[in-house]
Amino acid sequence: MNIKNLIMKTSFVLVFLMLMACSKDEESRIELSYGFEALEVRFQSVGESTAPVVVWNGEIGTFSLKNLVDGVSVDPNSGVITWEKALALGENSIVVVAQNSATSTEVALNIKSTLEGTFWIGWDNIGISEDPPMLVTFDRQFAFKQDGSITVQANSLEDPIGVGVWSSNENVIELRFSISCPLPDPFLVPEIDEHSYYLGTISNNGDEGASISGEWYRVDFNPDYVETVIGQFGLRFSNEFFELF
Repeated sequence: MNIKNLIMKTSFVLVFLMLMACSKDEESRIELSYGFEALEVRFQSVGESTAPVVVWNGEIGTFSLKNLVDGVSVDPNSGVITWEKALALGENSIVVVAQNSATSTEVALNIKSTLEGTFWIGWDNIGISEDPPMLVTFDRQFAFKQDGSITVQANSLEDPIGVGVWSSNENVIELRFSISCPLPDPFLVPEIDEHSYYLGTISNNGDEGASISGEWYRVDFNPDYVETVIGQFGLRFSNEFFELF
């Protein structure tokens, strides 16, 4: 056998072995899909995802999380993802790993915890008190809607129903609403009279609930736009919007 034939035969064997190896890798590769890349859940809620579609191509393995995130876990046998009340507000990135003795694969997912559709009860007072603020009677109820508006009920007032808007950035939240001159459209900012402005910080205490606390401002429109600190406010997470009194 000449050198040329030997080289050709050796090359053929190497290519054959490489193709066999690739074919073997393809046969043992795990296929994993949850049917979604992002999942939106309500803040302070508890729930679970549907089971993933997985093709083990061999030995059945287990599931795990590559990165630990408070309030999120995965069932090692079914791959179902569970979220608890401790899940932080906002974007939570996780990586699920499916693994057997031969190989592993992973998929990146995002679970977004949002204030949309949540309910809160609370209070505000006049004057700055101790820190944390002194607890007083709850007489405010807030319903946070998906479109960024809020419905407010102040049970201590003769005309208790008001409307407004809310926005949040990480754990900082702003609420602007009017009870003294409620408008049919909460996005129409009043140009006369006054409305309230809450600027606070959201705290998530897991199973012990969540709270918002901060400063309360009165906003005057006539003759000029002026924000004046009036006191403090505090809100507590509620499972529903209900009559306090």
